[in-house]
Amino acid sequence: MLVRLTPDEIRVACHHAADRYANALARGAKPKVNVDQPEDRAATDFLSSMAEMAVAKGLNLYWSGVGGVGVTDVGNQYEVRSTTLPHGKLVISEGDKDGQEIVLVTCNPPEFNIVGCIYAREGKKNAYRFTNARGWCWMVPQEKLRRFKADQIKQPPSVGENTWLLDL
Repeated sequence: MLVRLTPDEIRVACHHAADRYANALARGAKPKVNVDQPEDRAATDFLSSMAEMAVAKGLNLYWSGVGGVGVTDVGNQYEVRSTTLPHGKLVISEGDKDGQEIVLVTCNPPEFNIVGCIYAREGKKNAYRFTNARGWCWMVPQEKLRRFKADQIKQPPSVGENTWLLDL
């Protein structure tokens, strides 16, 4: 499912990302030693915030933009993982709760492809285990993810498309 964010939606997501980034710097957060954490934390925060907004928009679910350990990303239901690689895999970390549903989004802003989802327990298989010098995780191929059904998608119009409402 392809979701296109408007400039206003990107701006909101980026405000949340900047806040996440500033808070992480202030508390001295260190990057994970894991393979799922790129070196550039700021880029990760910005891209992941936009991906979360795209999932919320695409599935018509609430997104607060609040980040943090133990806080579900979208609609009190989904954890969102993002990649800029069109055929990238969904990354599951050891700390992901088995019952958590995780969504993969491939990102090419302003367009975001919501590829599918999987429960963490289903993705924690030896066949998907990946190890390199930075650590290990599970990397689930896109073809193993459940796709969202057409009736689950209730994408509302973007606020940017109805800016006249703000003039009332």
